[in-house]
Amino acid sequence: VAPELFDVTLGCGPGSRFTHLNWLYGVKPIEPGSWVVVADDDFLFVKGGLTKTIDLMRRAGFSFAQPSQSVMGWWTSLFNVARPMSLARDTNYVEQGPLVIADSAFASEILPFPEEGDMGWGIEADWYRIKEGRYRIGVIDACRLRHWDQNATSYKSEPEIERMNE
Repeated sequence: VAPELFDVTLGCGPGSRFTHLNWLYGVKPIEPGSWVVVADDDFLFVKGGLTKTIDLMRRAGFSFAQPSQSVMGWWTSLFNVARPMSLARDTNYVEQGPLVIADSAFASEILPFPEEGDMGWGIEADWYRIKEGRYRIGVIDACRLRHWDQNATSYKSEPEIERMNE
């Protein structure tokens, strides 16, 4: 634990991403009206920031979204790369990383996370089913982050690929 974060850290240690997030969810339930942010540790905002992203989510009426990604970083789909002249896009897809933000209503639908997929690959299909006809989700192009590391370098990707394909 970083010394400057010790007083606000609830736990640390080895284990899978969703197991840890579910433990945290059990320790600190979501307060109505709050926003839930799930973030990896290998990105940096290059335009905008978290507060601006949430503000634009509110203005767009999104319950679930993510900032766009810089073409200069590591991204898995061109779909999530920032689009010039766009503030926000209403989409059917929000990728599970490197940063997602949910309002309290959407968060209550997706938490706790399923733990059979350690890192969450393929969870986007579940989120689409939750969203369908009930919530607006999207990408905030006016805010941009740079994901600087390729995924699946610290864990085995084969089980995640199998789950995602299912």
